[in-house]
Amino acid sequence: MYYIIRANNYIGAFYHIRQRGVIRRIYLKGRWQAEECIAENCRENFTVHYEKEIIYIFCQDSQGDIISVTINDTDNIIKRRVVLKNQYDHIVPVTLYPIITEKELVIIYNSANIDDKSNYLMIQKLNENARWESASRIDKYWSDSFDVQRAANDHLLLFYQTRSPENNLGYREITPSRQSDYITYYTTKYYIPDTSCLTTDEGVHTLFVVRSMFSCQLIYRRNMTGSFTGPIVLYEAQRIENCLLFIVKGHLFITFVSSGNLYICVSEDNGASFSQPVRYRNKFCQNPEKAFFITQESQSEKSVFLRQVYVDRSSPWDVQIIPELSEDFFPAYAGPANENINAYYDTGTEYIEEIERLRNQIEVLNRREAEKDIQIANLSRLLSERNREFNEALRGQAPKSVSVGENIV
Repeated sequence: MYYIIRANNYIGAFYHIRQRGVIRRIYLKGRWQAEECIAENCRENFTVHYEKEIIYIFCQDSQGDIISVTINDTDNIIKRRVVLKNQYDHIVPVTLYPIITEKELVIIYNSANIDDKSNYLMIQKLNENARWESASRIDKYWSDSFDVQRAANDHLLLFYQTRSPENNLGYREITPSRQSDYITYYTTKYYIPDTSCLTTDEGVHTLFVVRSMFSCQLIYRRNMTGSFTGPIVLYEAQRIENCLLFIVKGHLFITFVSSGNLYICVSEDNGASFSQPVRYRNKFCQNPEKAFFITQESQSEKSVFLRQVYVDRSSPWDVQIIPELSEDFFPAYAGPANENINAYYDTGTEYIEEIERLRNQIEVLNRREAEKDIQIANLSRLLSERNREFNEALRGQAPKSVSVGENIV
């Protein structure tokens, strides 16, 4: 999982590295600082929540226990503790999302039923007496993942897929005291390999890929008035993946990958209509991944509204597209930054700065080397095809060269 957090004066990237754990990297003073391991030896299924200048990370250690890590932005103090012990003799990957109030902690997480091998969404409360109440089931869900988006800190939209026996896309609204019914926005008998949702102050935008036997369709629906509009088919191809919804400068953007290329289309009327998808010609990485975007700053449909962004898998802090569309995405450096939060990075002198400069150069060279490797692989594949064609031509001519005394017509 990947996260990009926008704080008051910095941007933080959180990602997982095998054999190390959960890593944080901060963009500060006009450049990316050194990596810092936040949760050692933790698994890749972690979540990040940002509230009142505190970053909350929930991850799972190598024994399957759920670990809570908090980072205070004012002093950069990091605290770790075990929230839930693993009760099984094996490890079940758990993804946990919190609702934090003054009196209680509410967690939403997934659970697997060993008997029928089904996946369930659960909710559980830690009351003001610091005791866990009994967990209760929210719903049975299909596919490998679910998504949480916050309308407010204590008001979540839980997006997931069910089967009945058709595939249903939908969501529930959840607060500490109530849950809505499951709101379905699309039903199909076909497989749904990819989705993207954008919850805003005005409504919900949904985007998803439906794969039939012969092709894929990219479909959009929105709910701005209490009910969903009819589906709009935006694109059709043999393969569509990595679809994404976001708003920049008041325009609703849809992006997706097809045949190895990124395509983009735009709506200037908040999803009522869209331009024809065209190939994106600016800089874009070879291996994009979706990263969750979190900010305490107010977002608006009239300016910028992000729930997810693309990052480069080989450089998970490298945000794609958005910095080109929104010039002020990265905080401007106009002087000394908050010294408390960045004490770790400011303890050195010019040696630290020189090391970071060299590290940045190495990252650029590594990316260029990876691109060269791809080009070499493509050339090698082309050369192999040409050699095969040449050998086939030689085999076709061989009888003429070895047959003596025969008439060749």
